[in-house]
Amino acid sequence: MIRARVVLAALLVGLGAPGCGSPEGETGSAERPVNATGSGTIVRGSDDRLWVASPDDRSVGVVEPSSLRTVDRISGDGTPAQVIALVEGVAVSFADRAQILFIDDAASVEIPCSRGDGMATWTSGGRELLAVACPTEGRVAIVDVVDRQVLGTLQAPPRTSEVTVAGNELVAATTTGTLRAWTLADLVVTGGLGSVAHRDTLVWVLPGRSASQLDALVATPAGAVAAYQVVDNERAADPTDPADTGSYASVIEGNARIEPALSGWCPHLFSDFSVPATALSGPSALAVDAERSRLWVVGRFTGDVVVLDCSAAASADGRAEVIARFEVGVGAAGIALSADGSTAWVDGAFDHSIIELSLGDGATDGATGRAVRELGSMTLTASAQQGRRLFNDATNVHLTPNRVVTCASCHMGGGEDGLNWRISTRAIATKYRRTPPLWGLADTGSLHWNGEFSSLGDLTTDTIHQLLGGDALLVDRSAIADWLALVEPPPAHWTDGSPAAAAELATGKALFGSDVVGCAACHDAAGVDVSDELRHDVVAPSHDPDGVLDAVRTPRLVGLAARAPYLHDGRAETLVQLLGDNAGDRHGSTSQLTNEQRQALLSYLRSR
Repeated sequence: MIRARVVLAALLVGLGAPGCGSPEGETGSAERPVNATGSGTIVRGSDDRLWVASPDDRSVGVVEPSSLRTVDRISGDGTPAQVIALVEGVAVSFADRAQILFIDDAASVEIPCSRGDGMATWTSGGRELLAVACPTEGRVAIVDVVDRQVLGTLQAPPRTSEVTVAGNELVAATTTGTLRAWTLADLVVTGGLGSVAHRDTLVWVLPGRSASQLDALVATPAGAVAAYQVVDNERAADPTDPADTGSYASVIEGNARIEPALSGWCPHLFSDFSVPATALSGPSALAVDAERSRLWVVGRFTGDVVVLDCSAAASADGRAEVIARFEVGVGAAGIALSADGSTAWVDGAFDHSIIELSLGDGATDGATGRAVRELGSMTLTASAQQGRRLFNDATNVHLTPNRVVTCASCHMGGGEDGLNWRISTRAIATKYRRTPPLWGLADTGSLHWNGEFSSLGDLTTDTIHQLLGGDALLVDRSAIADWLALVEPPPAHWTDGSPAAAAELATGKALFGSDVVGCAACHDAAGVDVSDELRHDVVAPSHDPDGVLDAVRTPRLVGLAARAPYLHDGRAETLVQLLGDNAGDRHGSTSQLTNEQRQALLSYLRSR
């Protein structure tokens, strides 16, 4: 019998980044991290039970690993993002709440963030500390686990979504591959953390490429390891370039325009899309068996798990050797590892299942068990769940032929990747465009930056044909539309709730709606999805020749604070720059605003 306990909805904010640290044990004034695998959608707690974040029914499931039986379900009104095992108990972060929930006593802590993601723990001076990342605000909050209070925040880049403690450093990573590290001994948690010194690096990428969807970060004795995509999105048009000789699913000599990579302890490349046994797309989770120099990698889009040999001998050719591969199903989201490294438990998030994997002598490798978790009331319809699977599926040959690319490769979670893409295939003339978010998208109106598509179904078919390389046969486009309509945008930028902040928002809202500034004339016309659905000649000359566009469809402003850079070619890195570079008052009449008025308008825009 499942005992569902109603608890306070809470949110945790996570951050992450791979970086190099000292070998484990050399941690300065800080003690050894209590949980080297960090947070994820599934963790093995100190009680040896499995704890699983279940966003589809807004609960945290508790699973007995020996039987894979769900023994408890803790529910609330928040959407859990990740869980982490503490010295005692488990903490939960949420995708839509500015809180951390401690499950052992149902206590919650408010943090200065709009939403949460990855977490990391360590002990210092005899007390356990928890780091959580704020992707929208660009912060890392430090929480005292015992006293249940926020001790301060660290300044981090926007889109910081994963954190870990590796050696003597707290490392944070953005989804686009920026790493920031702080020395643990410097984190004197007295509230003045904003000025703590840090170092910044970038994850490894192939020459001429960028990083995207850094969605997994773990600690090893030799530092941190991150899994992400390297993407070929910046090359100029060239008939000899793979970017111009086929779809994004094309594989040229084993390389694709989008492929997984690792940064740190393990060799950078491990997947070869011309060899099915090693083809993995959409790396979403990692687990480390440091004693055997093995790394487990979960592929969300290909629905597989590969085990890599990261020893020096295996990396002589520049690629880690794949020593085992398991099929677990599209949508796999997290992984937990047994103490001896021989057994793994995978969160089959789309199937709501737990899969047990056994690593034997090669002949005995395999999935030894699978069980569907007990669920509460679902947030998605059956059609929307099918649409989500299609959106993320790299195994369906009608969508893509080579297990490389999916819709979610650029629109992660139905949103966007923060990148500008130089889109160029045989059928598409080169153009330079910023990835737009798709959350809450209706199957009506004009779509794309220039409004060239009148329906989401047509856009989906064209994307499958031209970018994914599929034939779109037997693809339920209406299911994809059903899912996108239910995808929630990220919460608005956090404010402190003070009277001064409220007054500033009210001033900004009044300016936004005024005839003098004129924002609402296009963005709130008739209350239609904060866009009038029309094209306007408001585009100043692009800084890039492939970014030329004579007019743009009015973009929606929902979730604005979370999706820099701005405009169709991504020229404005921040909202401040967007308004500051508004030459000729093309985007509303902002030139006459005072500094205080401009700040108020910015605060209101961030609240959308």
